[in-house]
Amino acid sequence: MALLAGKMLHKPKQYLVEEVLSWSVHDILIQKPPPFMVETIPTEFKTGVDYSKAFHNLILLEIWHNICSAMDDISSGMDVEVSENRSGFIIKLHVAKGKDCPNKGDIMLLSSRESKSRDQILKDDGLCTIVVVENTTLWYERSDNSKRGWMSVSLSKLPHGGNPSQEGLYQVMHLKNLSTCKCC
Repeated sequence: MALLAGKMLHKPKQYLVEEVLSWSVHDILIQKPPPFMVETIPTEFKTGVDYSKAFHNLILLEIWHNICSAMDDISSGMDVEVSENRSGFIIKLHVAKGKDCPNKGDIMLLSSRESKSRDQILKDDGLCTIVVVENTTLWYERSDNSKRGWMSVSLSKLPHGGNPSQEGLYQVMHLKNLSTCKCC
């Protein structure tokens, strides 16, 4: 990140996470347009910072559309347990053989297990929230080559249907890794 007289010249990845977590999940469910504008990309850039700024909202738009399209097939997520402690929310999961484990920076959707689609979430006013993985710990192999682990996560500031209010079973769907968006 470049600084000029104490001012940031471009946004570090943490700001991208904060922007994604600030979106209204209800707005995504009802397919409202994103809360930002995408401008025409210039053909030339004076600096690397100008280049980064030019693509920032395009990356946000890609993430918005990934989340929006995942709402149509939310039932394909894996079952997880969610609990809350002093530092936030913890998700326990069991990853089948051959599947990738979530990593720090991954964006996921968390919903109640009964939710099968966008329409059902809206009809039932069910829980649906954006999740960003903060840390993963204790991944270990089981005898069947599956993996178990825990991840601490940040939840959307504007979830649909509230936050997970009690420990219980939910489903989570893996969408995108923010660490691949390094130009922002």
